[in-house]
Amino acid sequence: MKKKILGVGVVMATAFIEVRFLKDTAAIVGTDFKTYGPFKKDDVAALPSENAKIFIKMGIAERRYAAPREPTLKEMFKGAVLTPYIEAAKVRPLEGEGEELKVYIEEKLAELGLPDEEVSSETKRILEEALKQPNPREYADEQLKVIEKREEAKVEEEEKLKAAREKAERLLGEIRATRGVIPKEEEVKIYSPIVLSPEEDFDKVFDKLHSEGWSVNTAEYMQGNTPEEAVQLQAKSFPSLEFQPVQLPKPTVRHPILTPGKWVAFFRTPRGA
Repeated sequence: MKKKILGVGVVMATAFIEVRFLKDTAAIVGTDFKTYGPFKKDDVAALPSENAKIFIKMGIAERRYAAPREPTLKEMFKGAVLTPYIEAAKVRPLEGEGEELKVYIEEKLAELGLPDEEVSSETKRILEEALKQPNPREYADEQLKVIEKREEAKVEEEEKLKAAREKAERLLGEIRATRGVIPKEEEVKIYSPIVLSPEEDFDKVFDKLHSEGWSVNTAEYMQGNTPEEAVQLQAKSFPSLEFQPVQLPKPTVRHPILTPGKWVAFFRTPRGA
């Protein structure tokens, strides 16, 4: 270490590192024999580098990206927490980290199979927020995990709906066979189920489908536990060539007996019409 002469004494110049504390911490005696602290969570202080590195390694504090100014000898002697200038400093990512993180996020989103437009918009959103955080990469990884789970759930839901449609078509074929009338396969259509959340308005969906020529019996005994069961129930009473399963939300004034989570199947184009 370099030595600075102050009067007749000798003062050892100490390198400092600025850190932000992640938890309450008792006072310490630094390697320069000055007392620092105690500290509260989120306090920011310039500490002798050896002490700062120990805190960082133990997970008690994290390094600030904004470099502190050189403390004065008076501040060094007092072991002061340099609050005034630290509060004014803004946490900034290390030079080049923004571009590197952008490429990292884009690659991860592309691996999930997202469309180019969605990759671009999600990258911009995540990057803007990540660069405001003390640990940009950690924040980005958390957001990427959320998107990954969302995409997995979407694929799983699509597979369930596909299986439900296939089963409903098989059941409908059995119903037609039982009645002794088997129209050509291409004449029967079972559309992708409409899934409504508990808070959505069933009346709006009902009015839209009704305007397109659909009918439905929403009585409790016509509500199925699955899309295929709903199609089967309606087909037995209303033999038709088109069915549109809808998952029910909460009841409405016009439809007071809806059971959230159950299914009804709208029907259209009566067979033989």
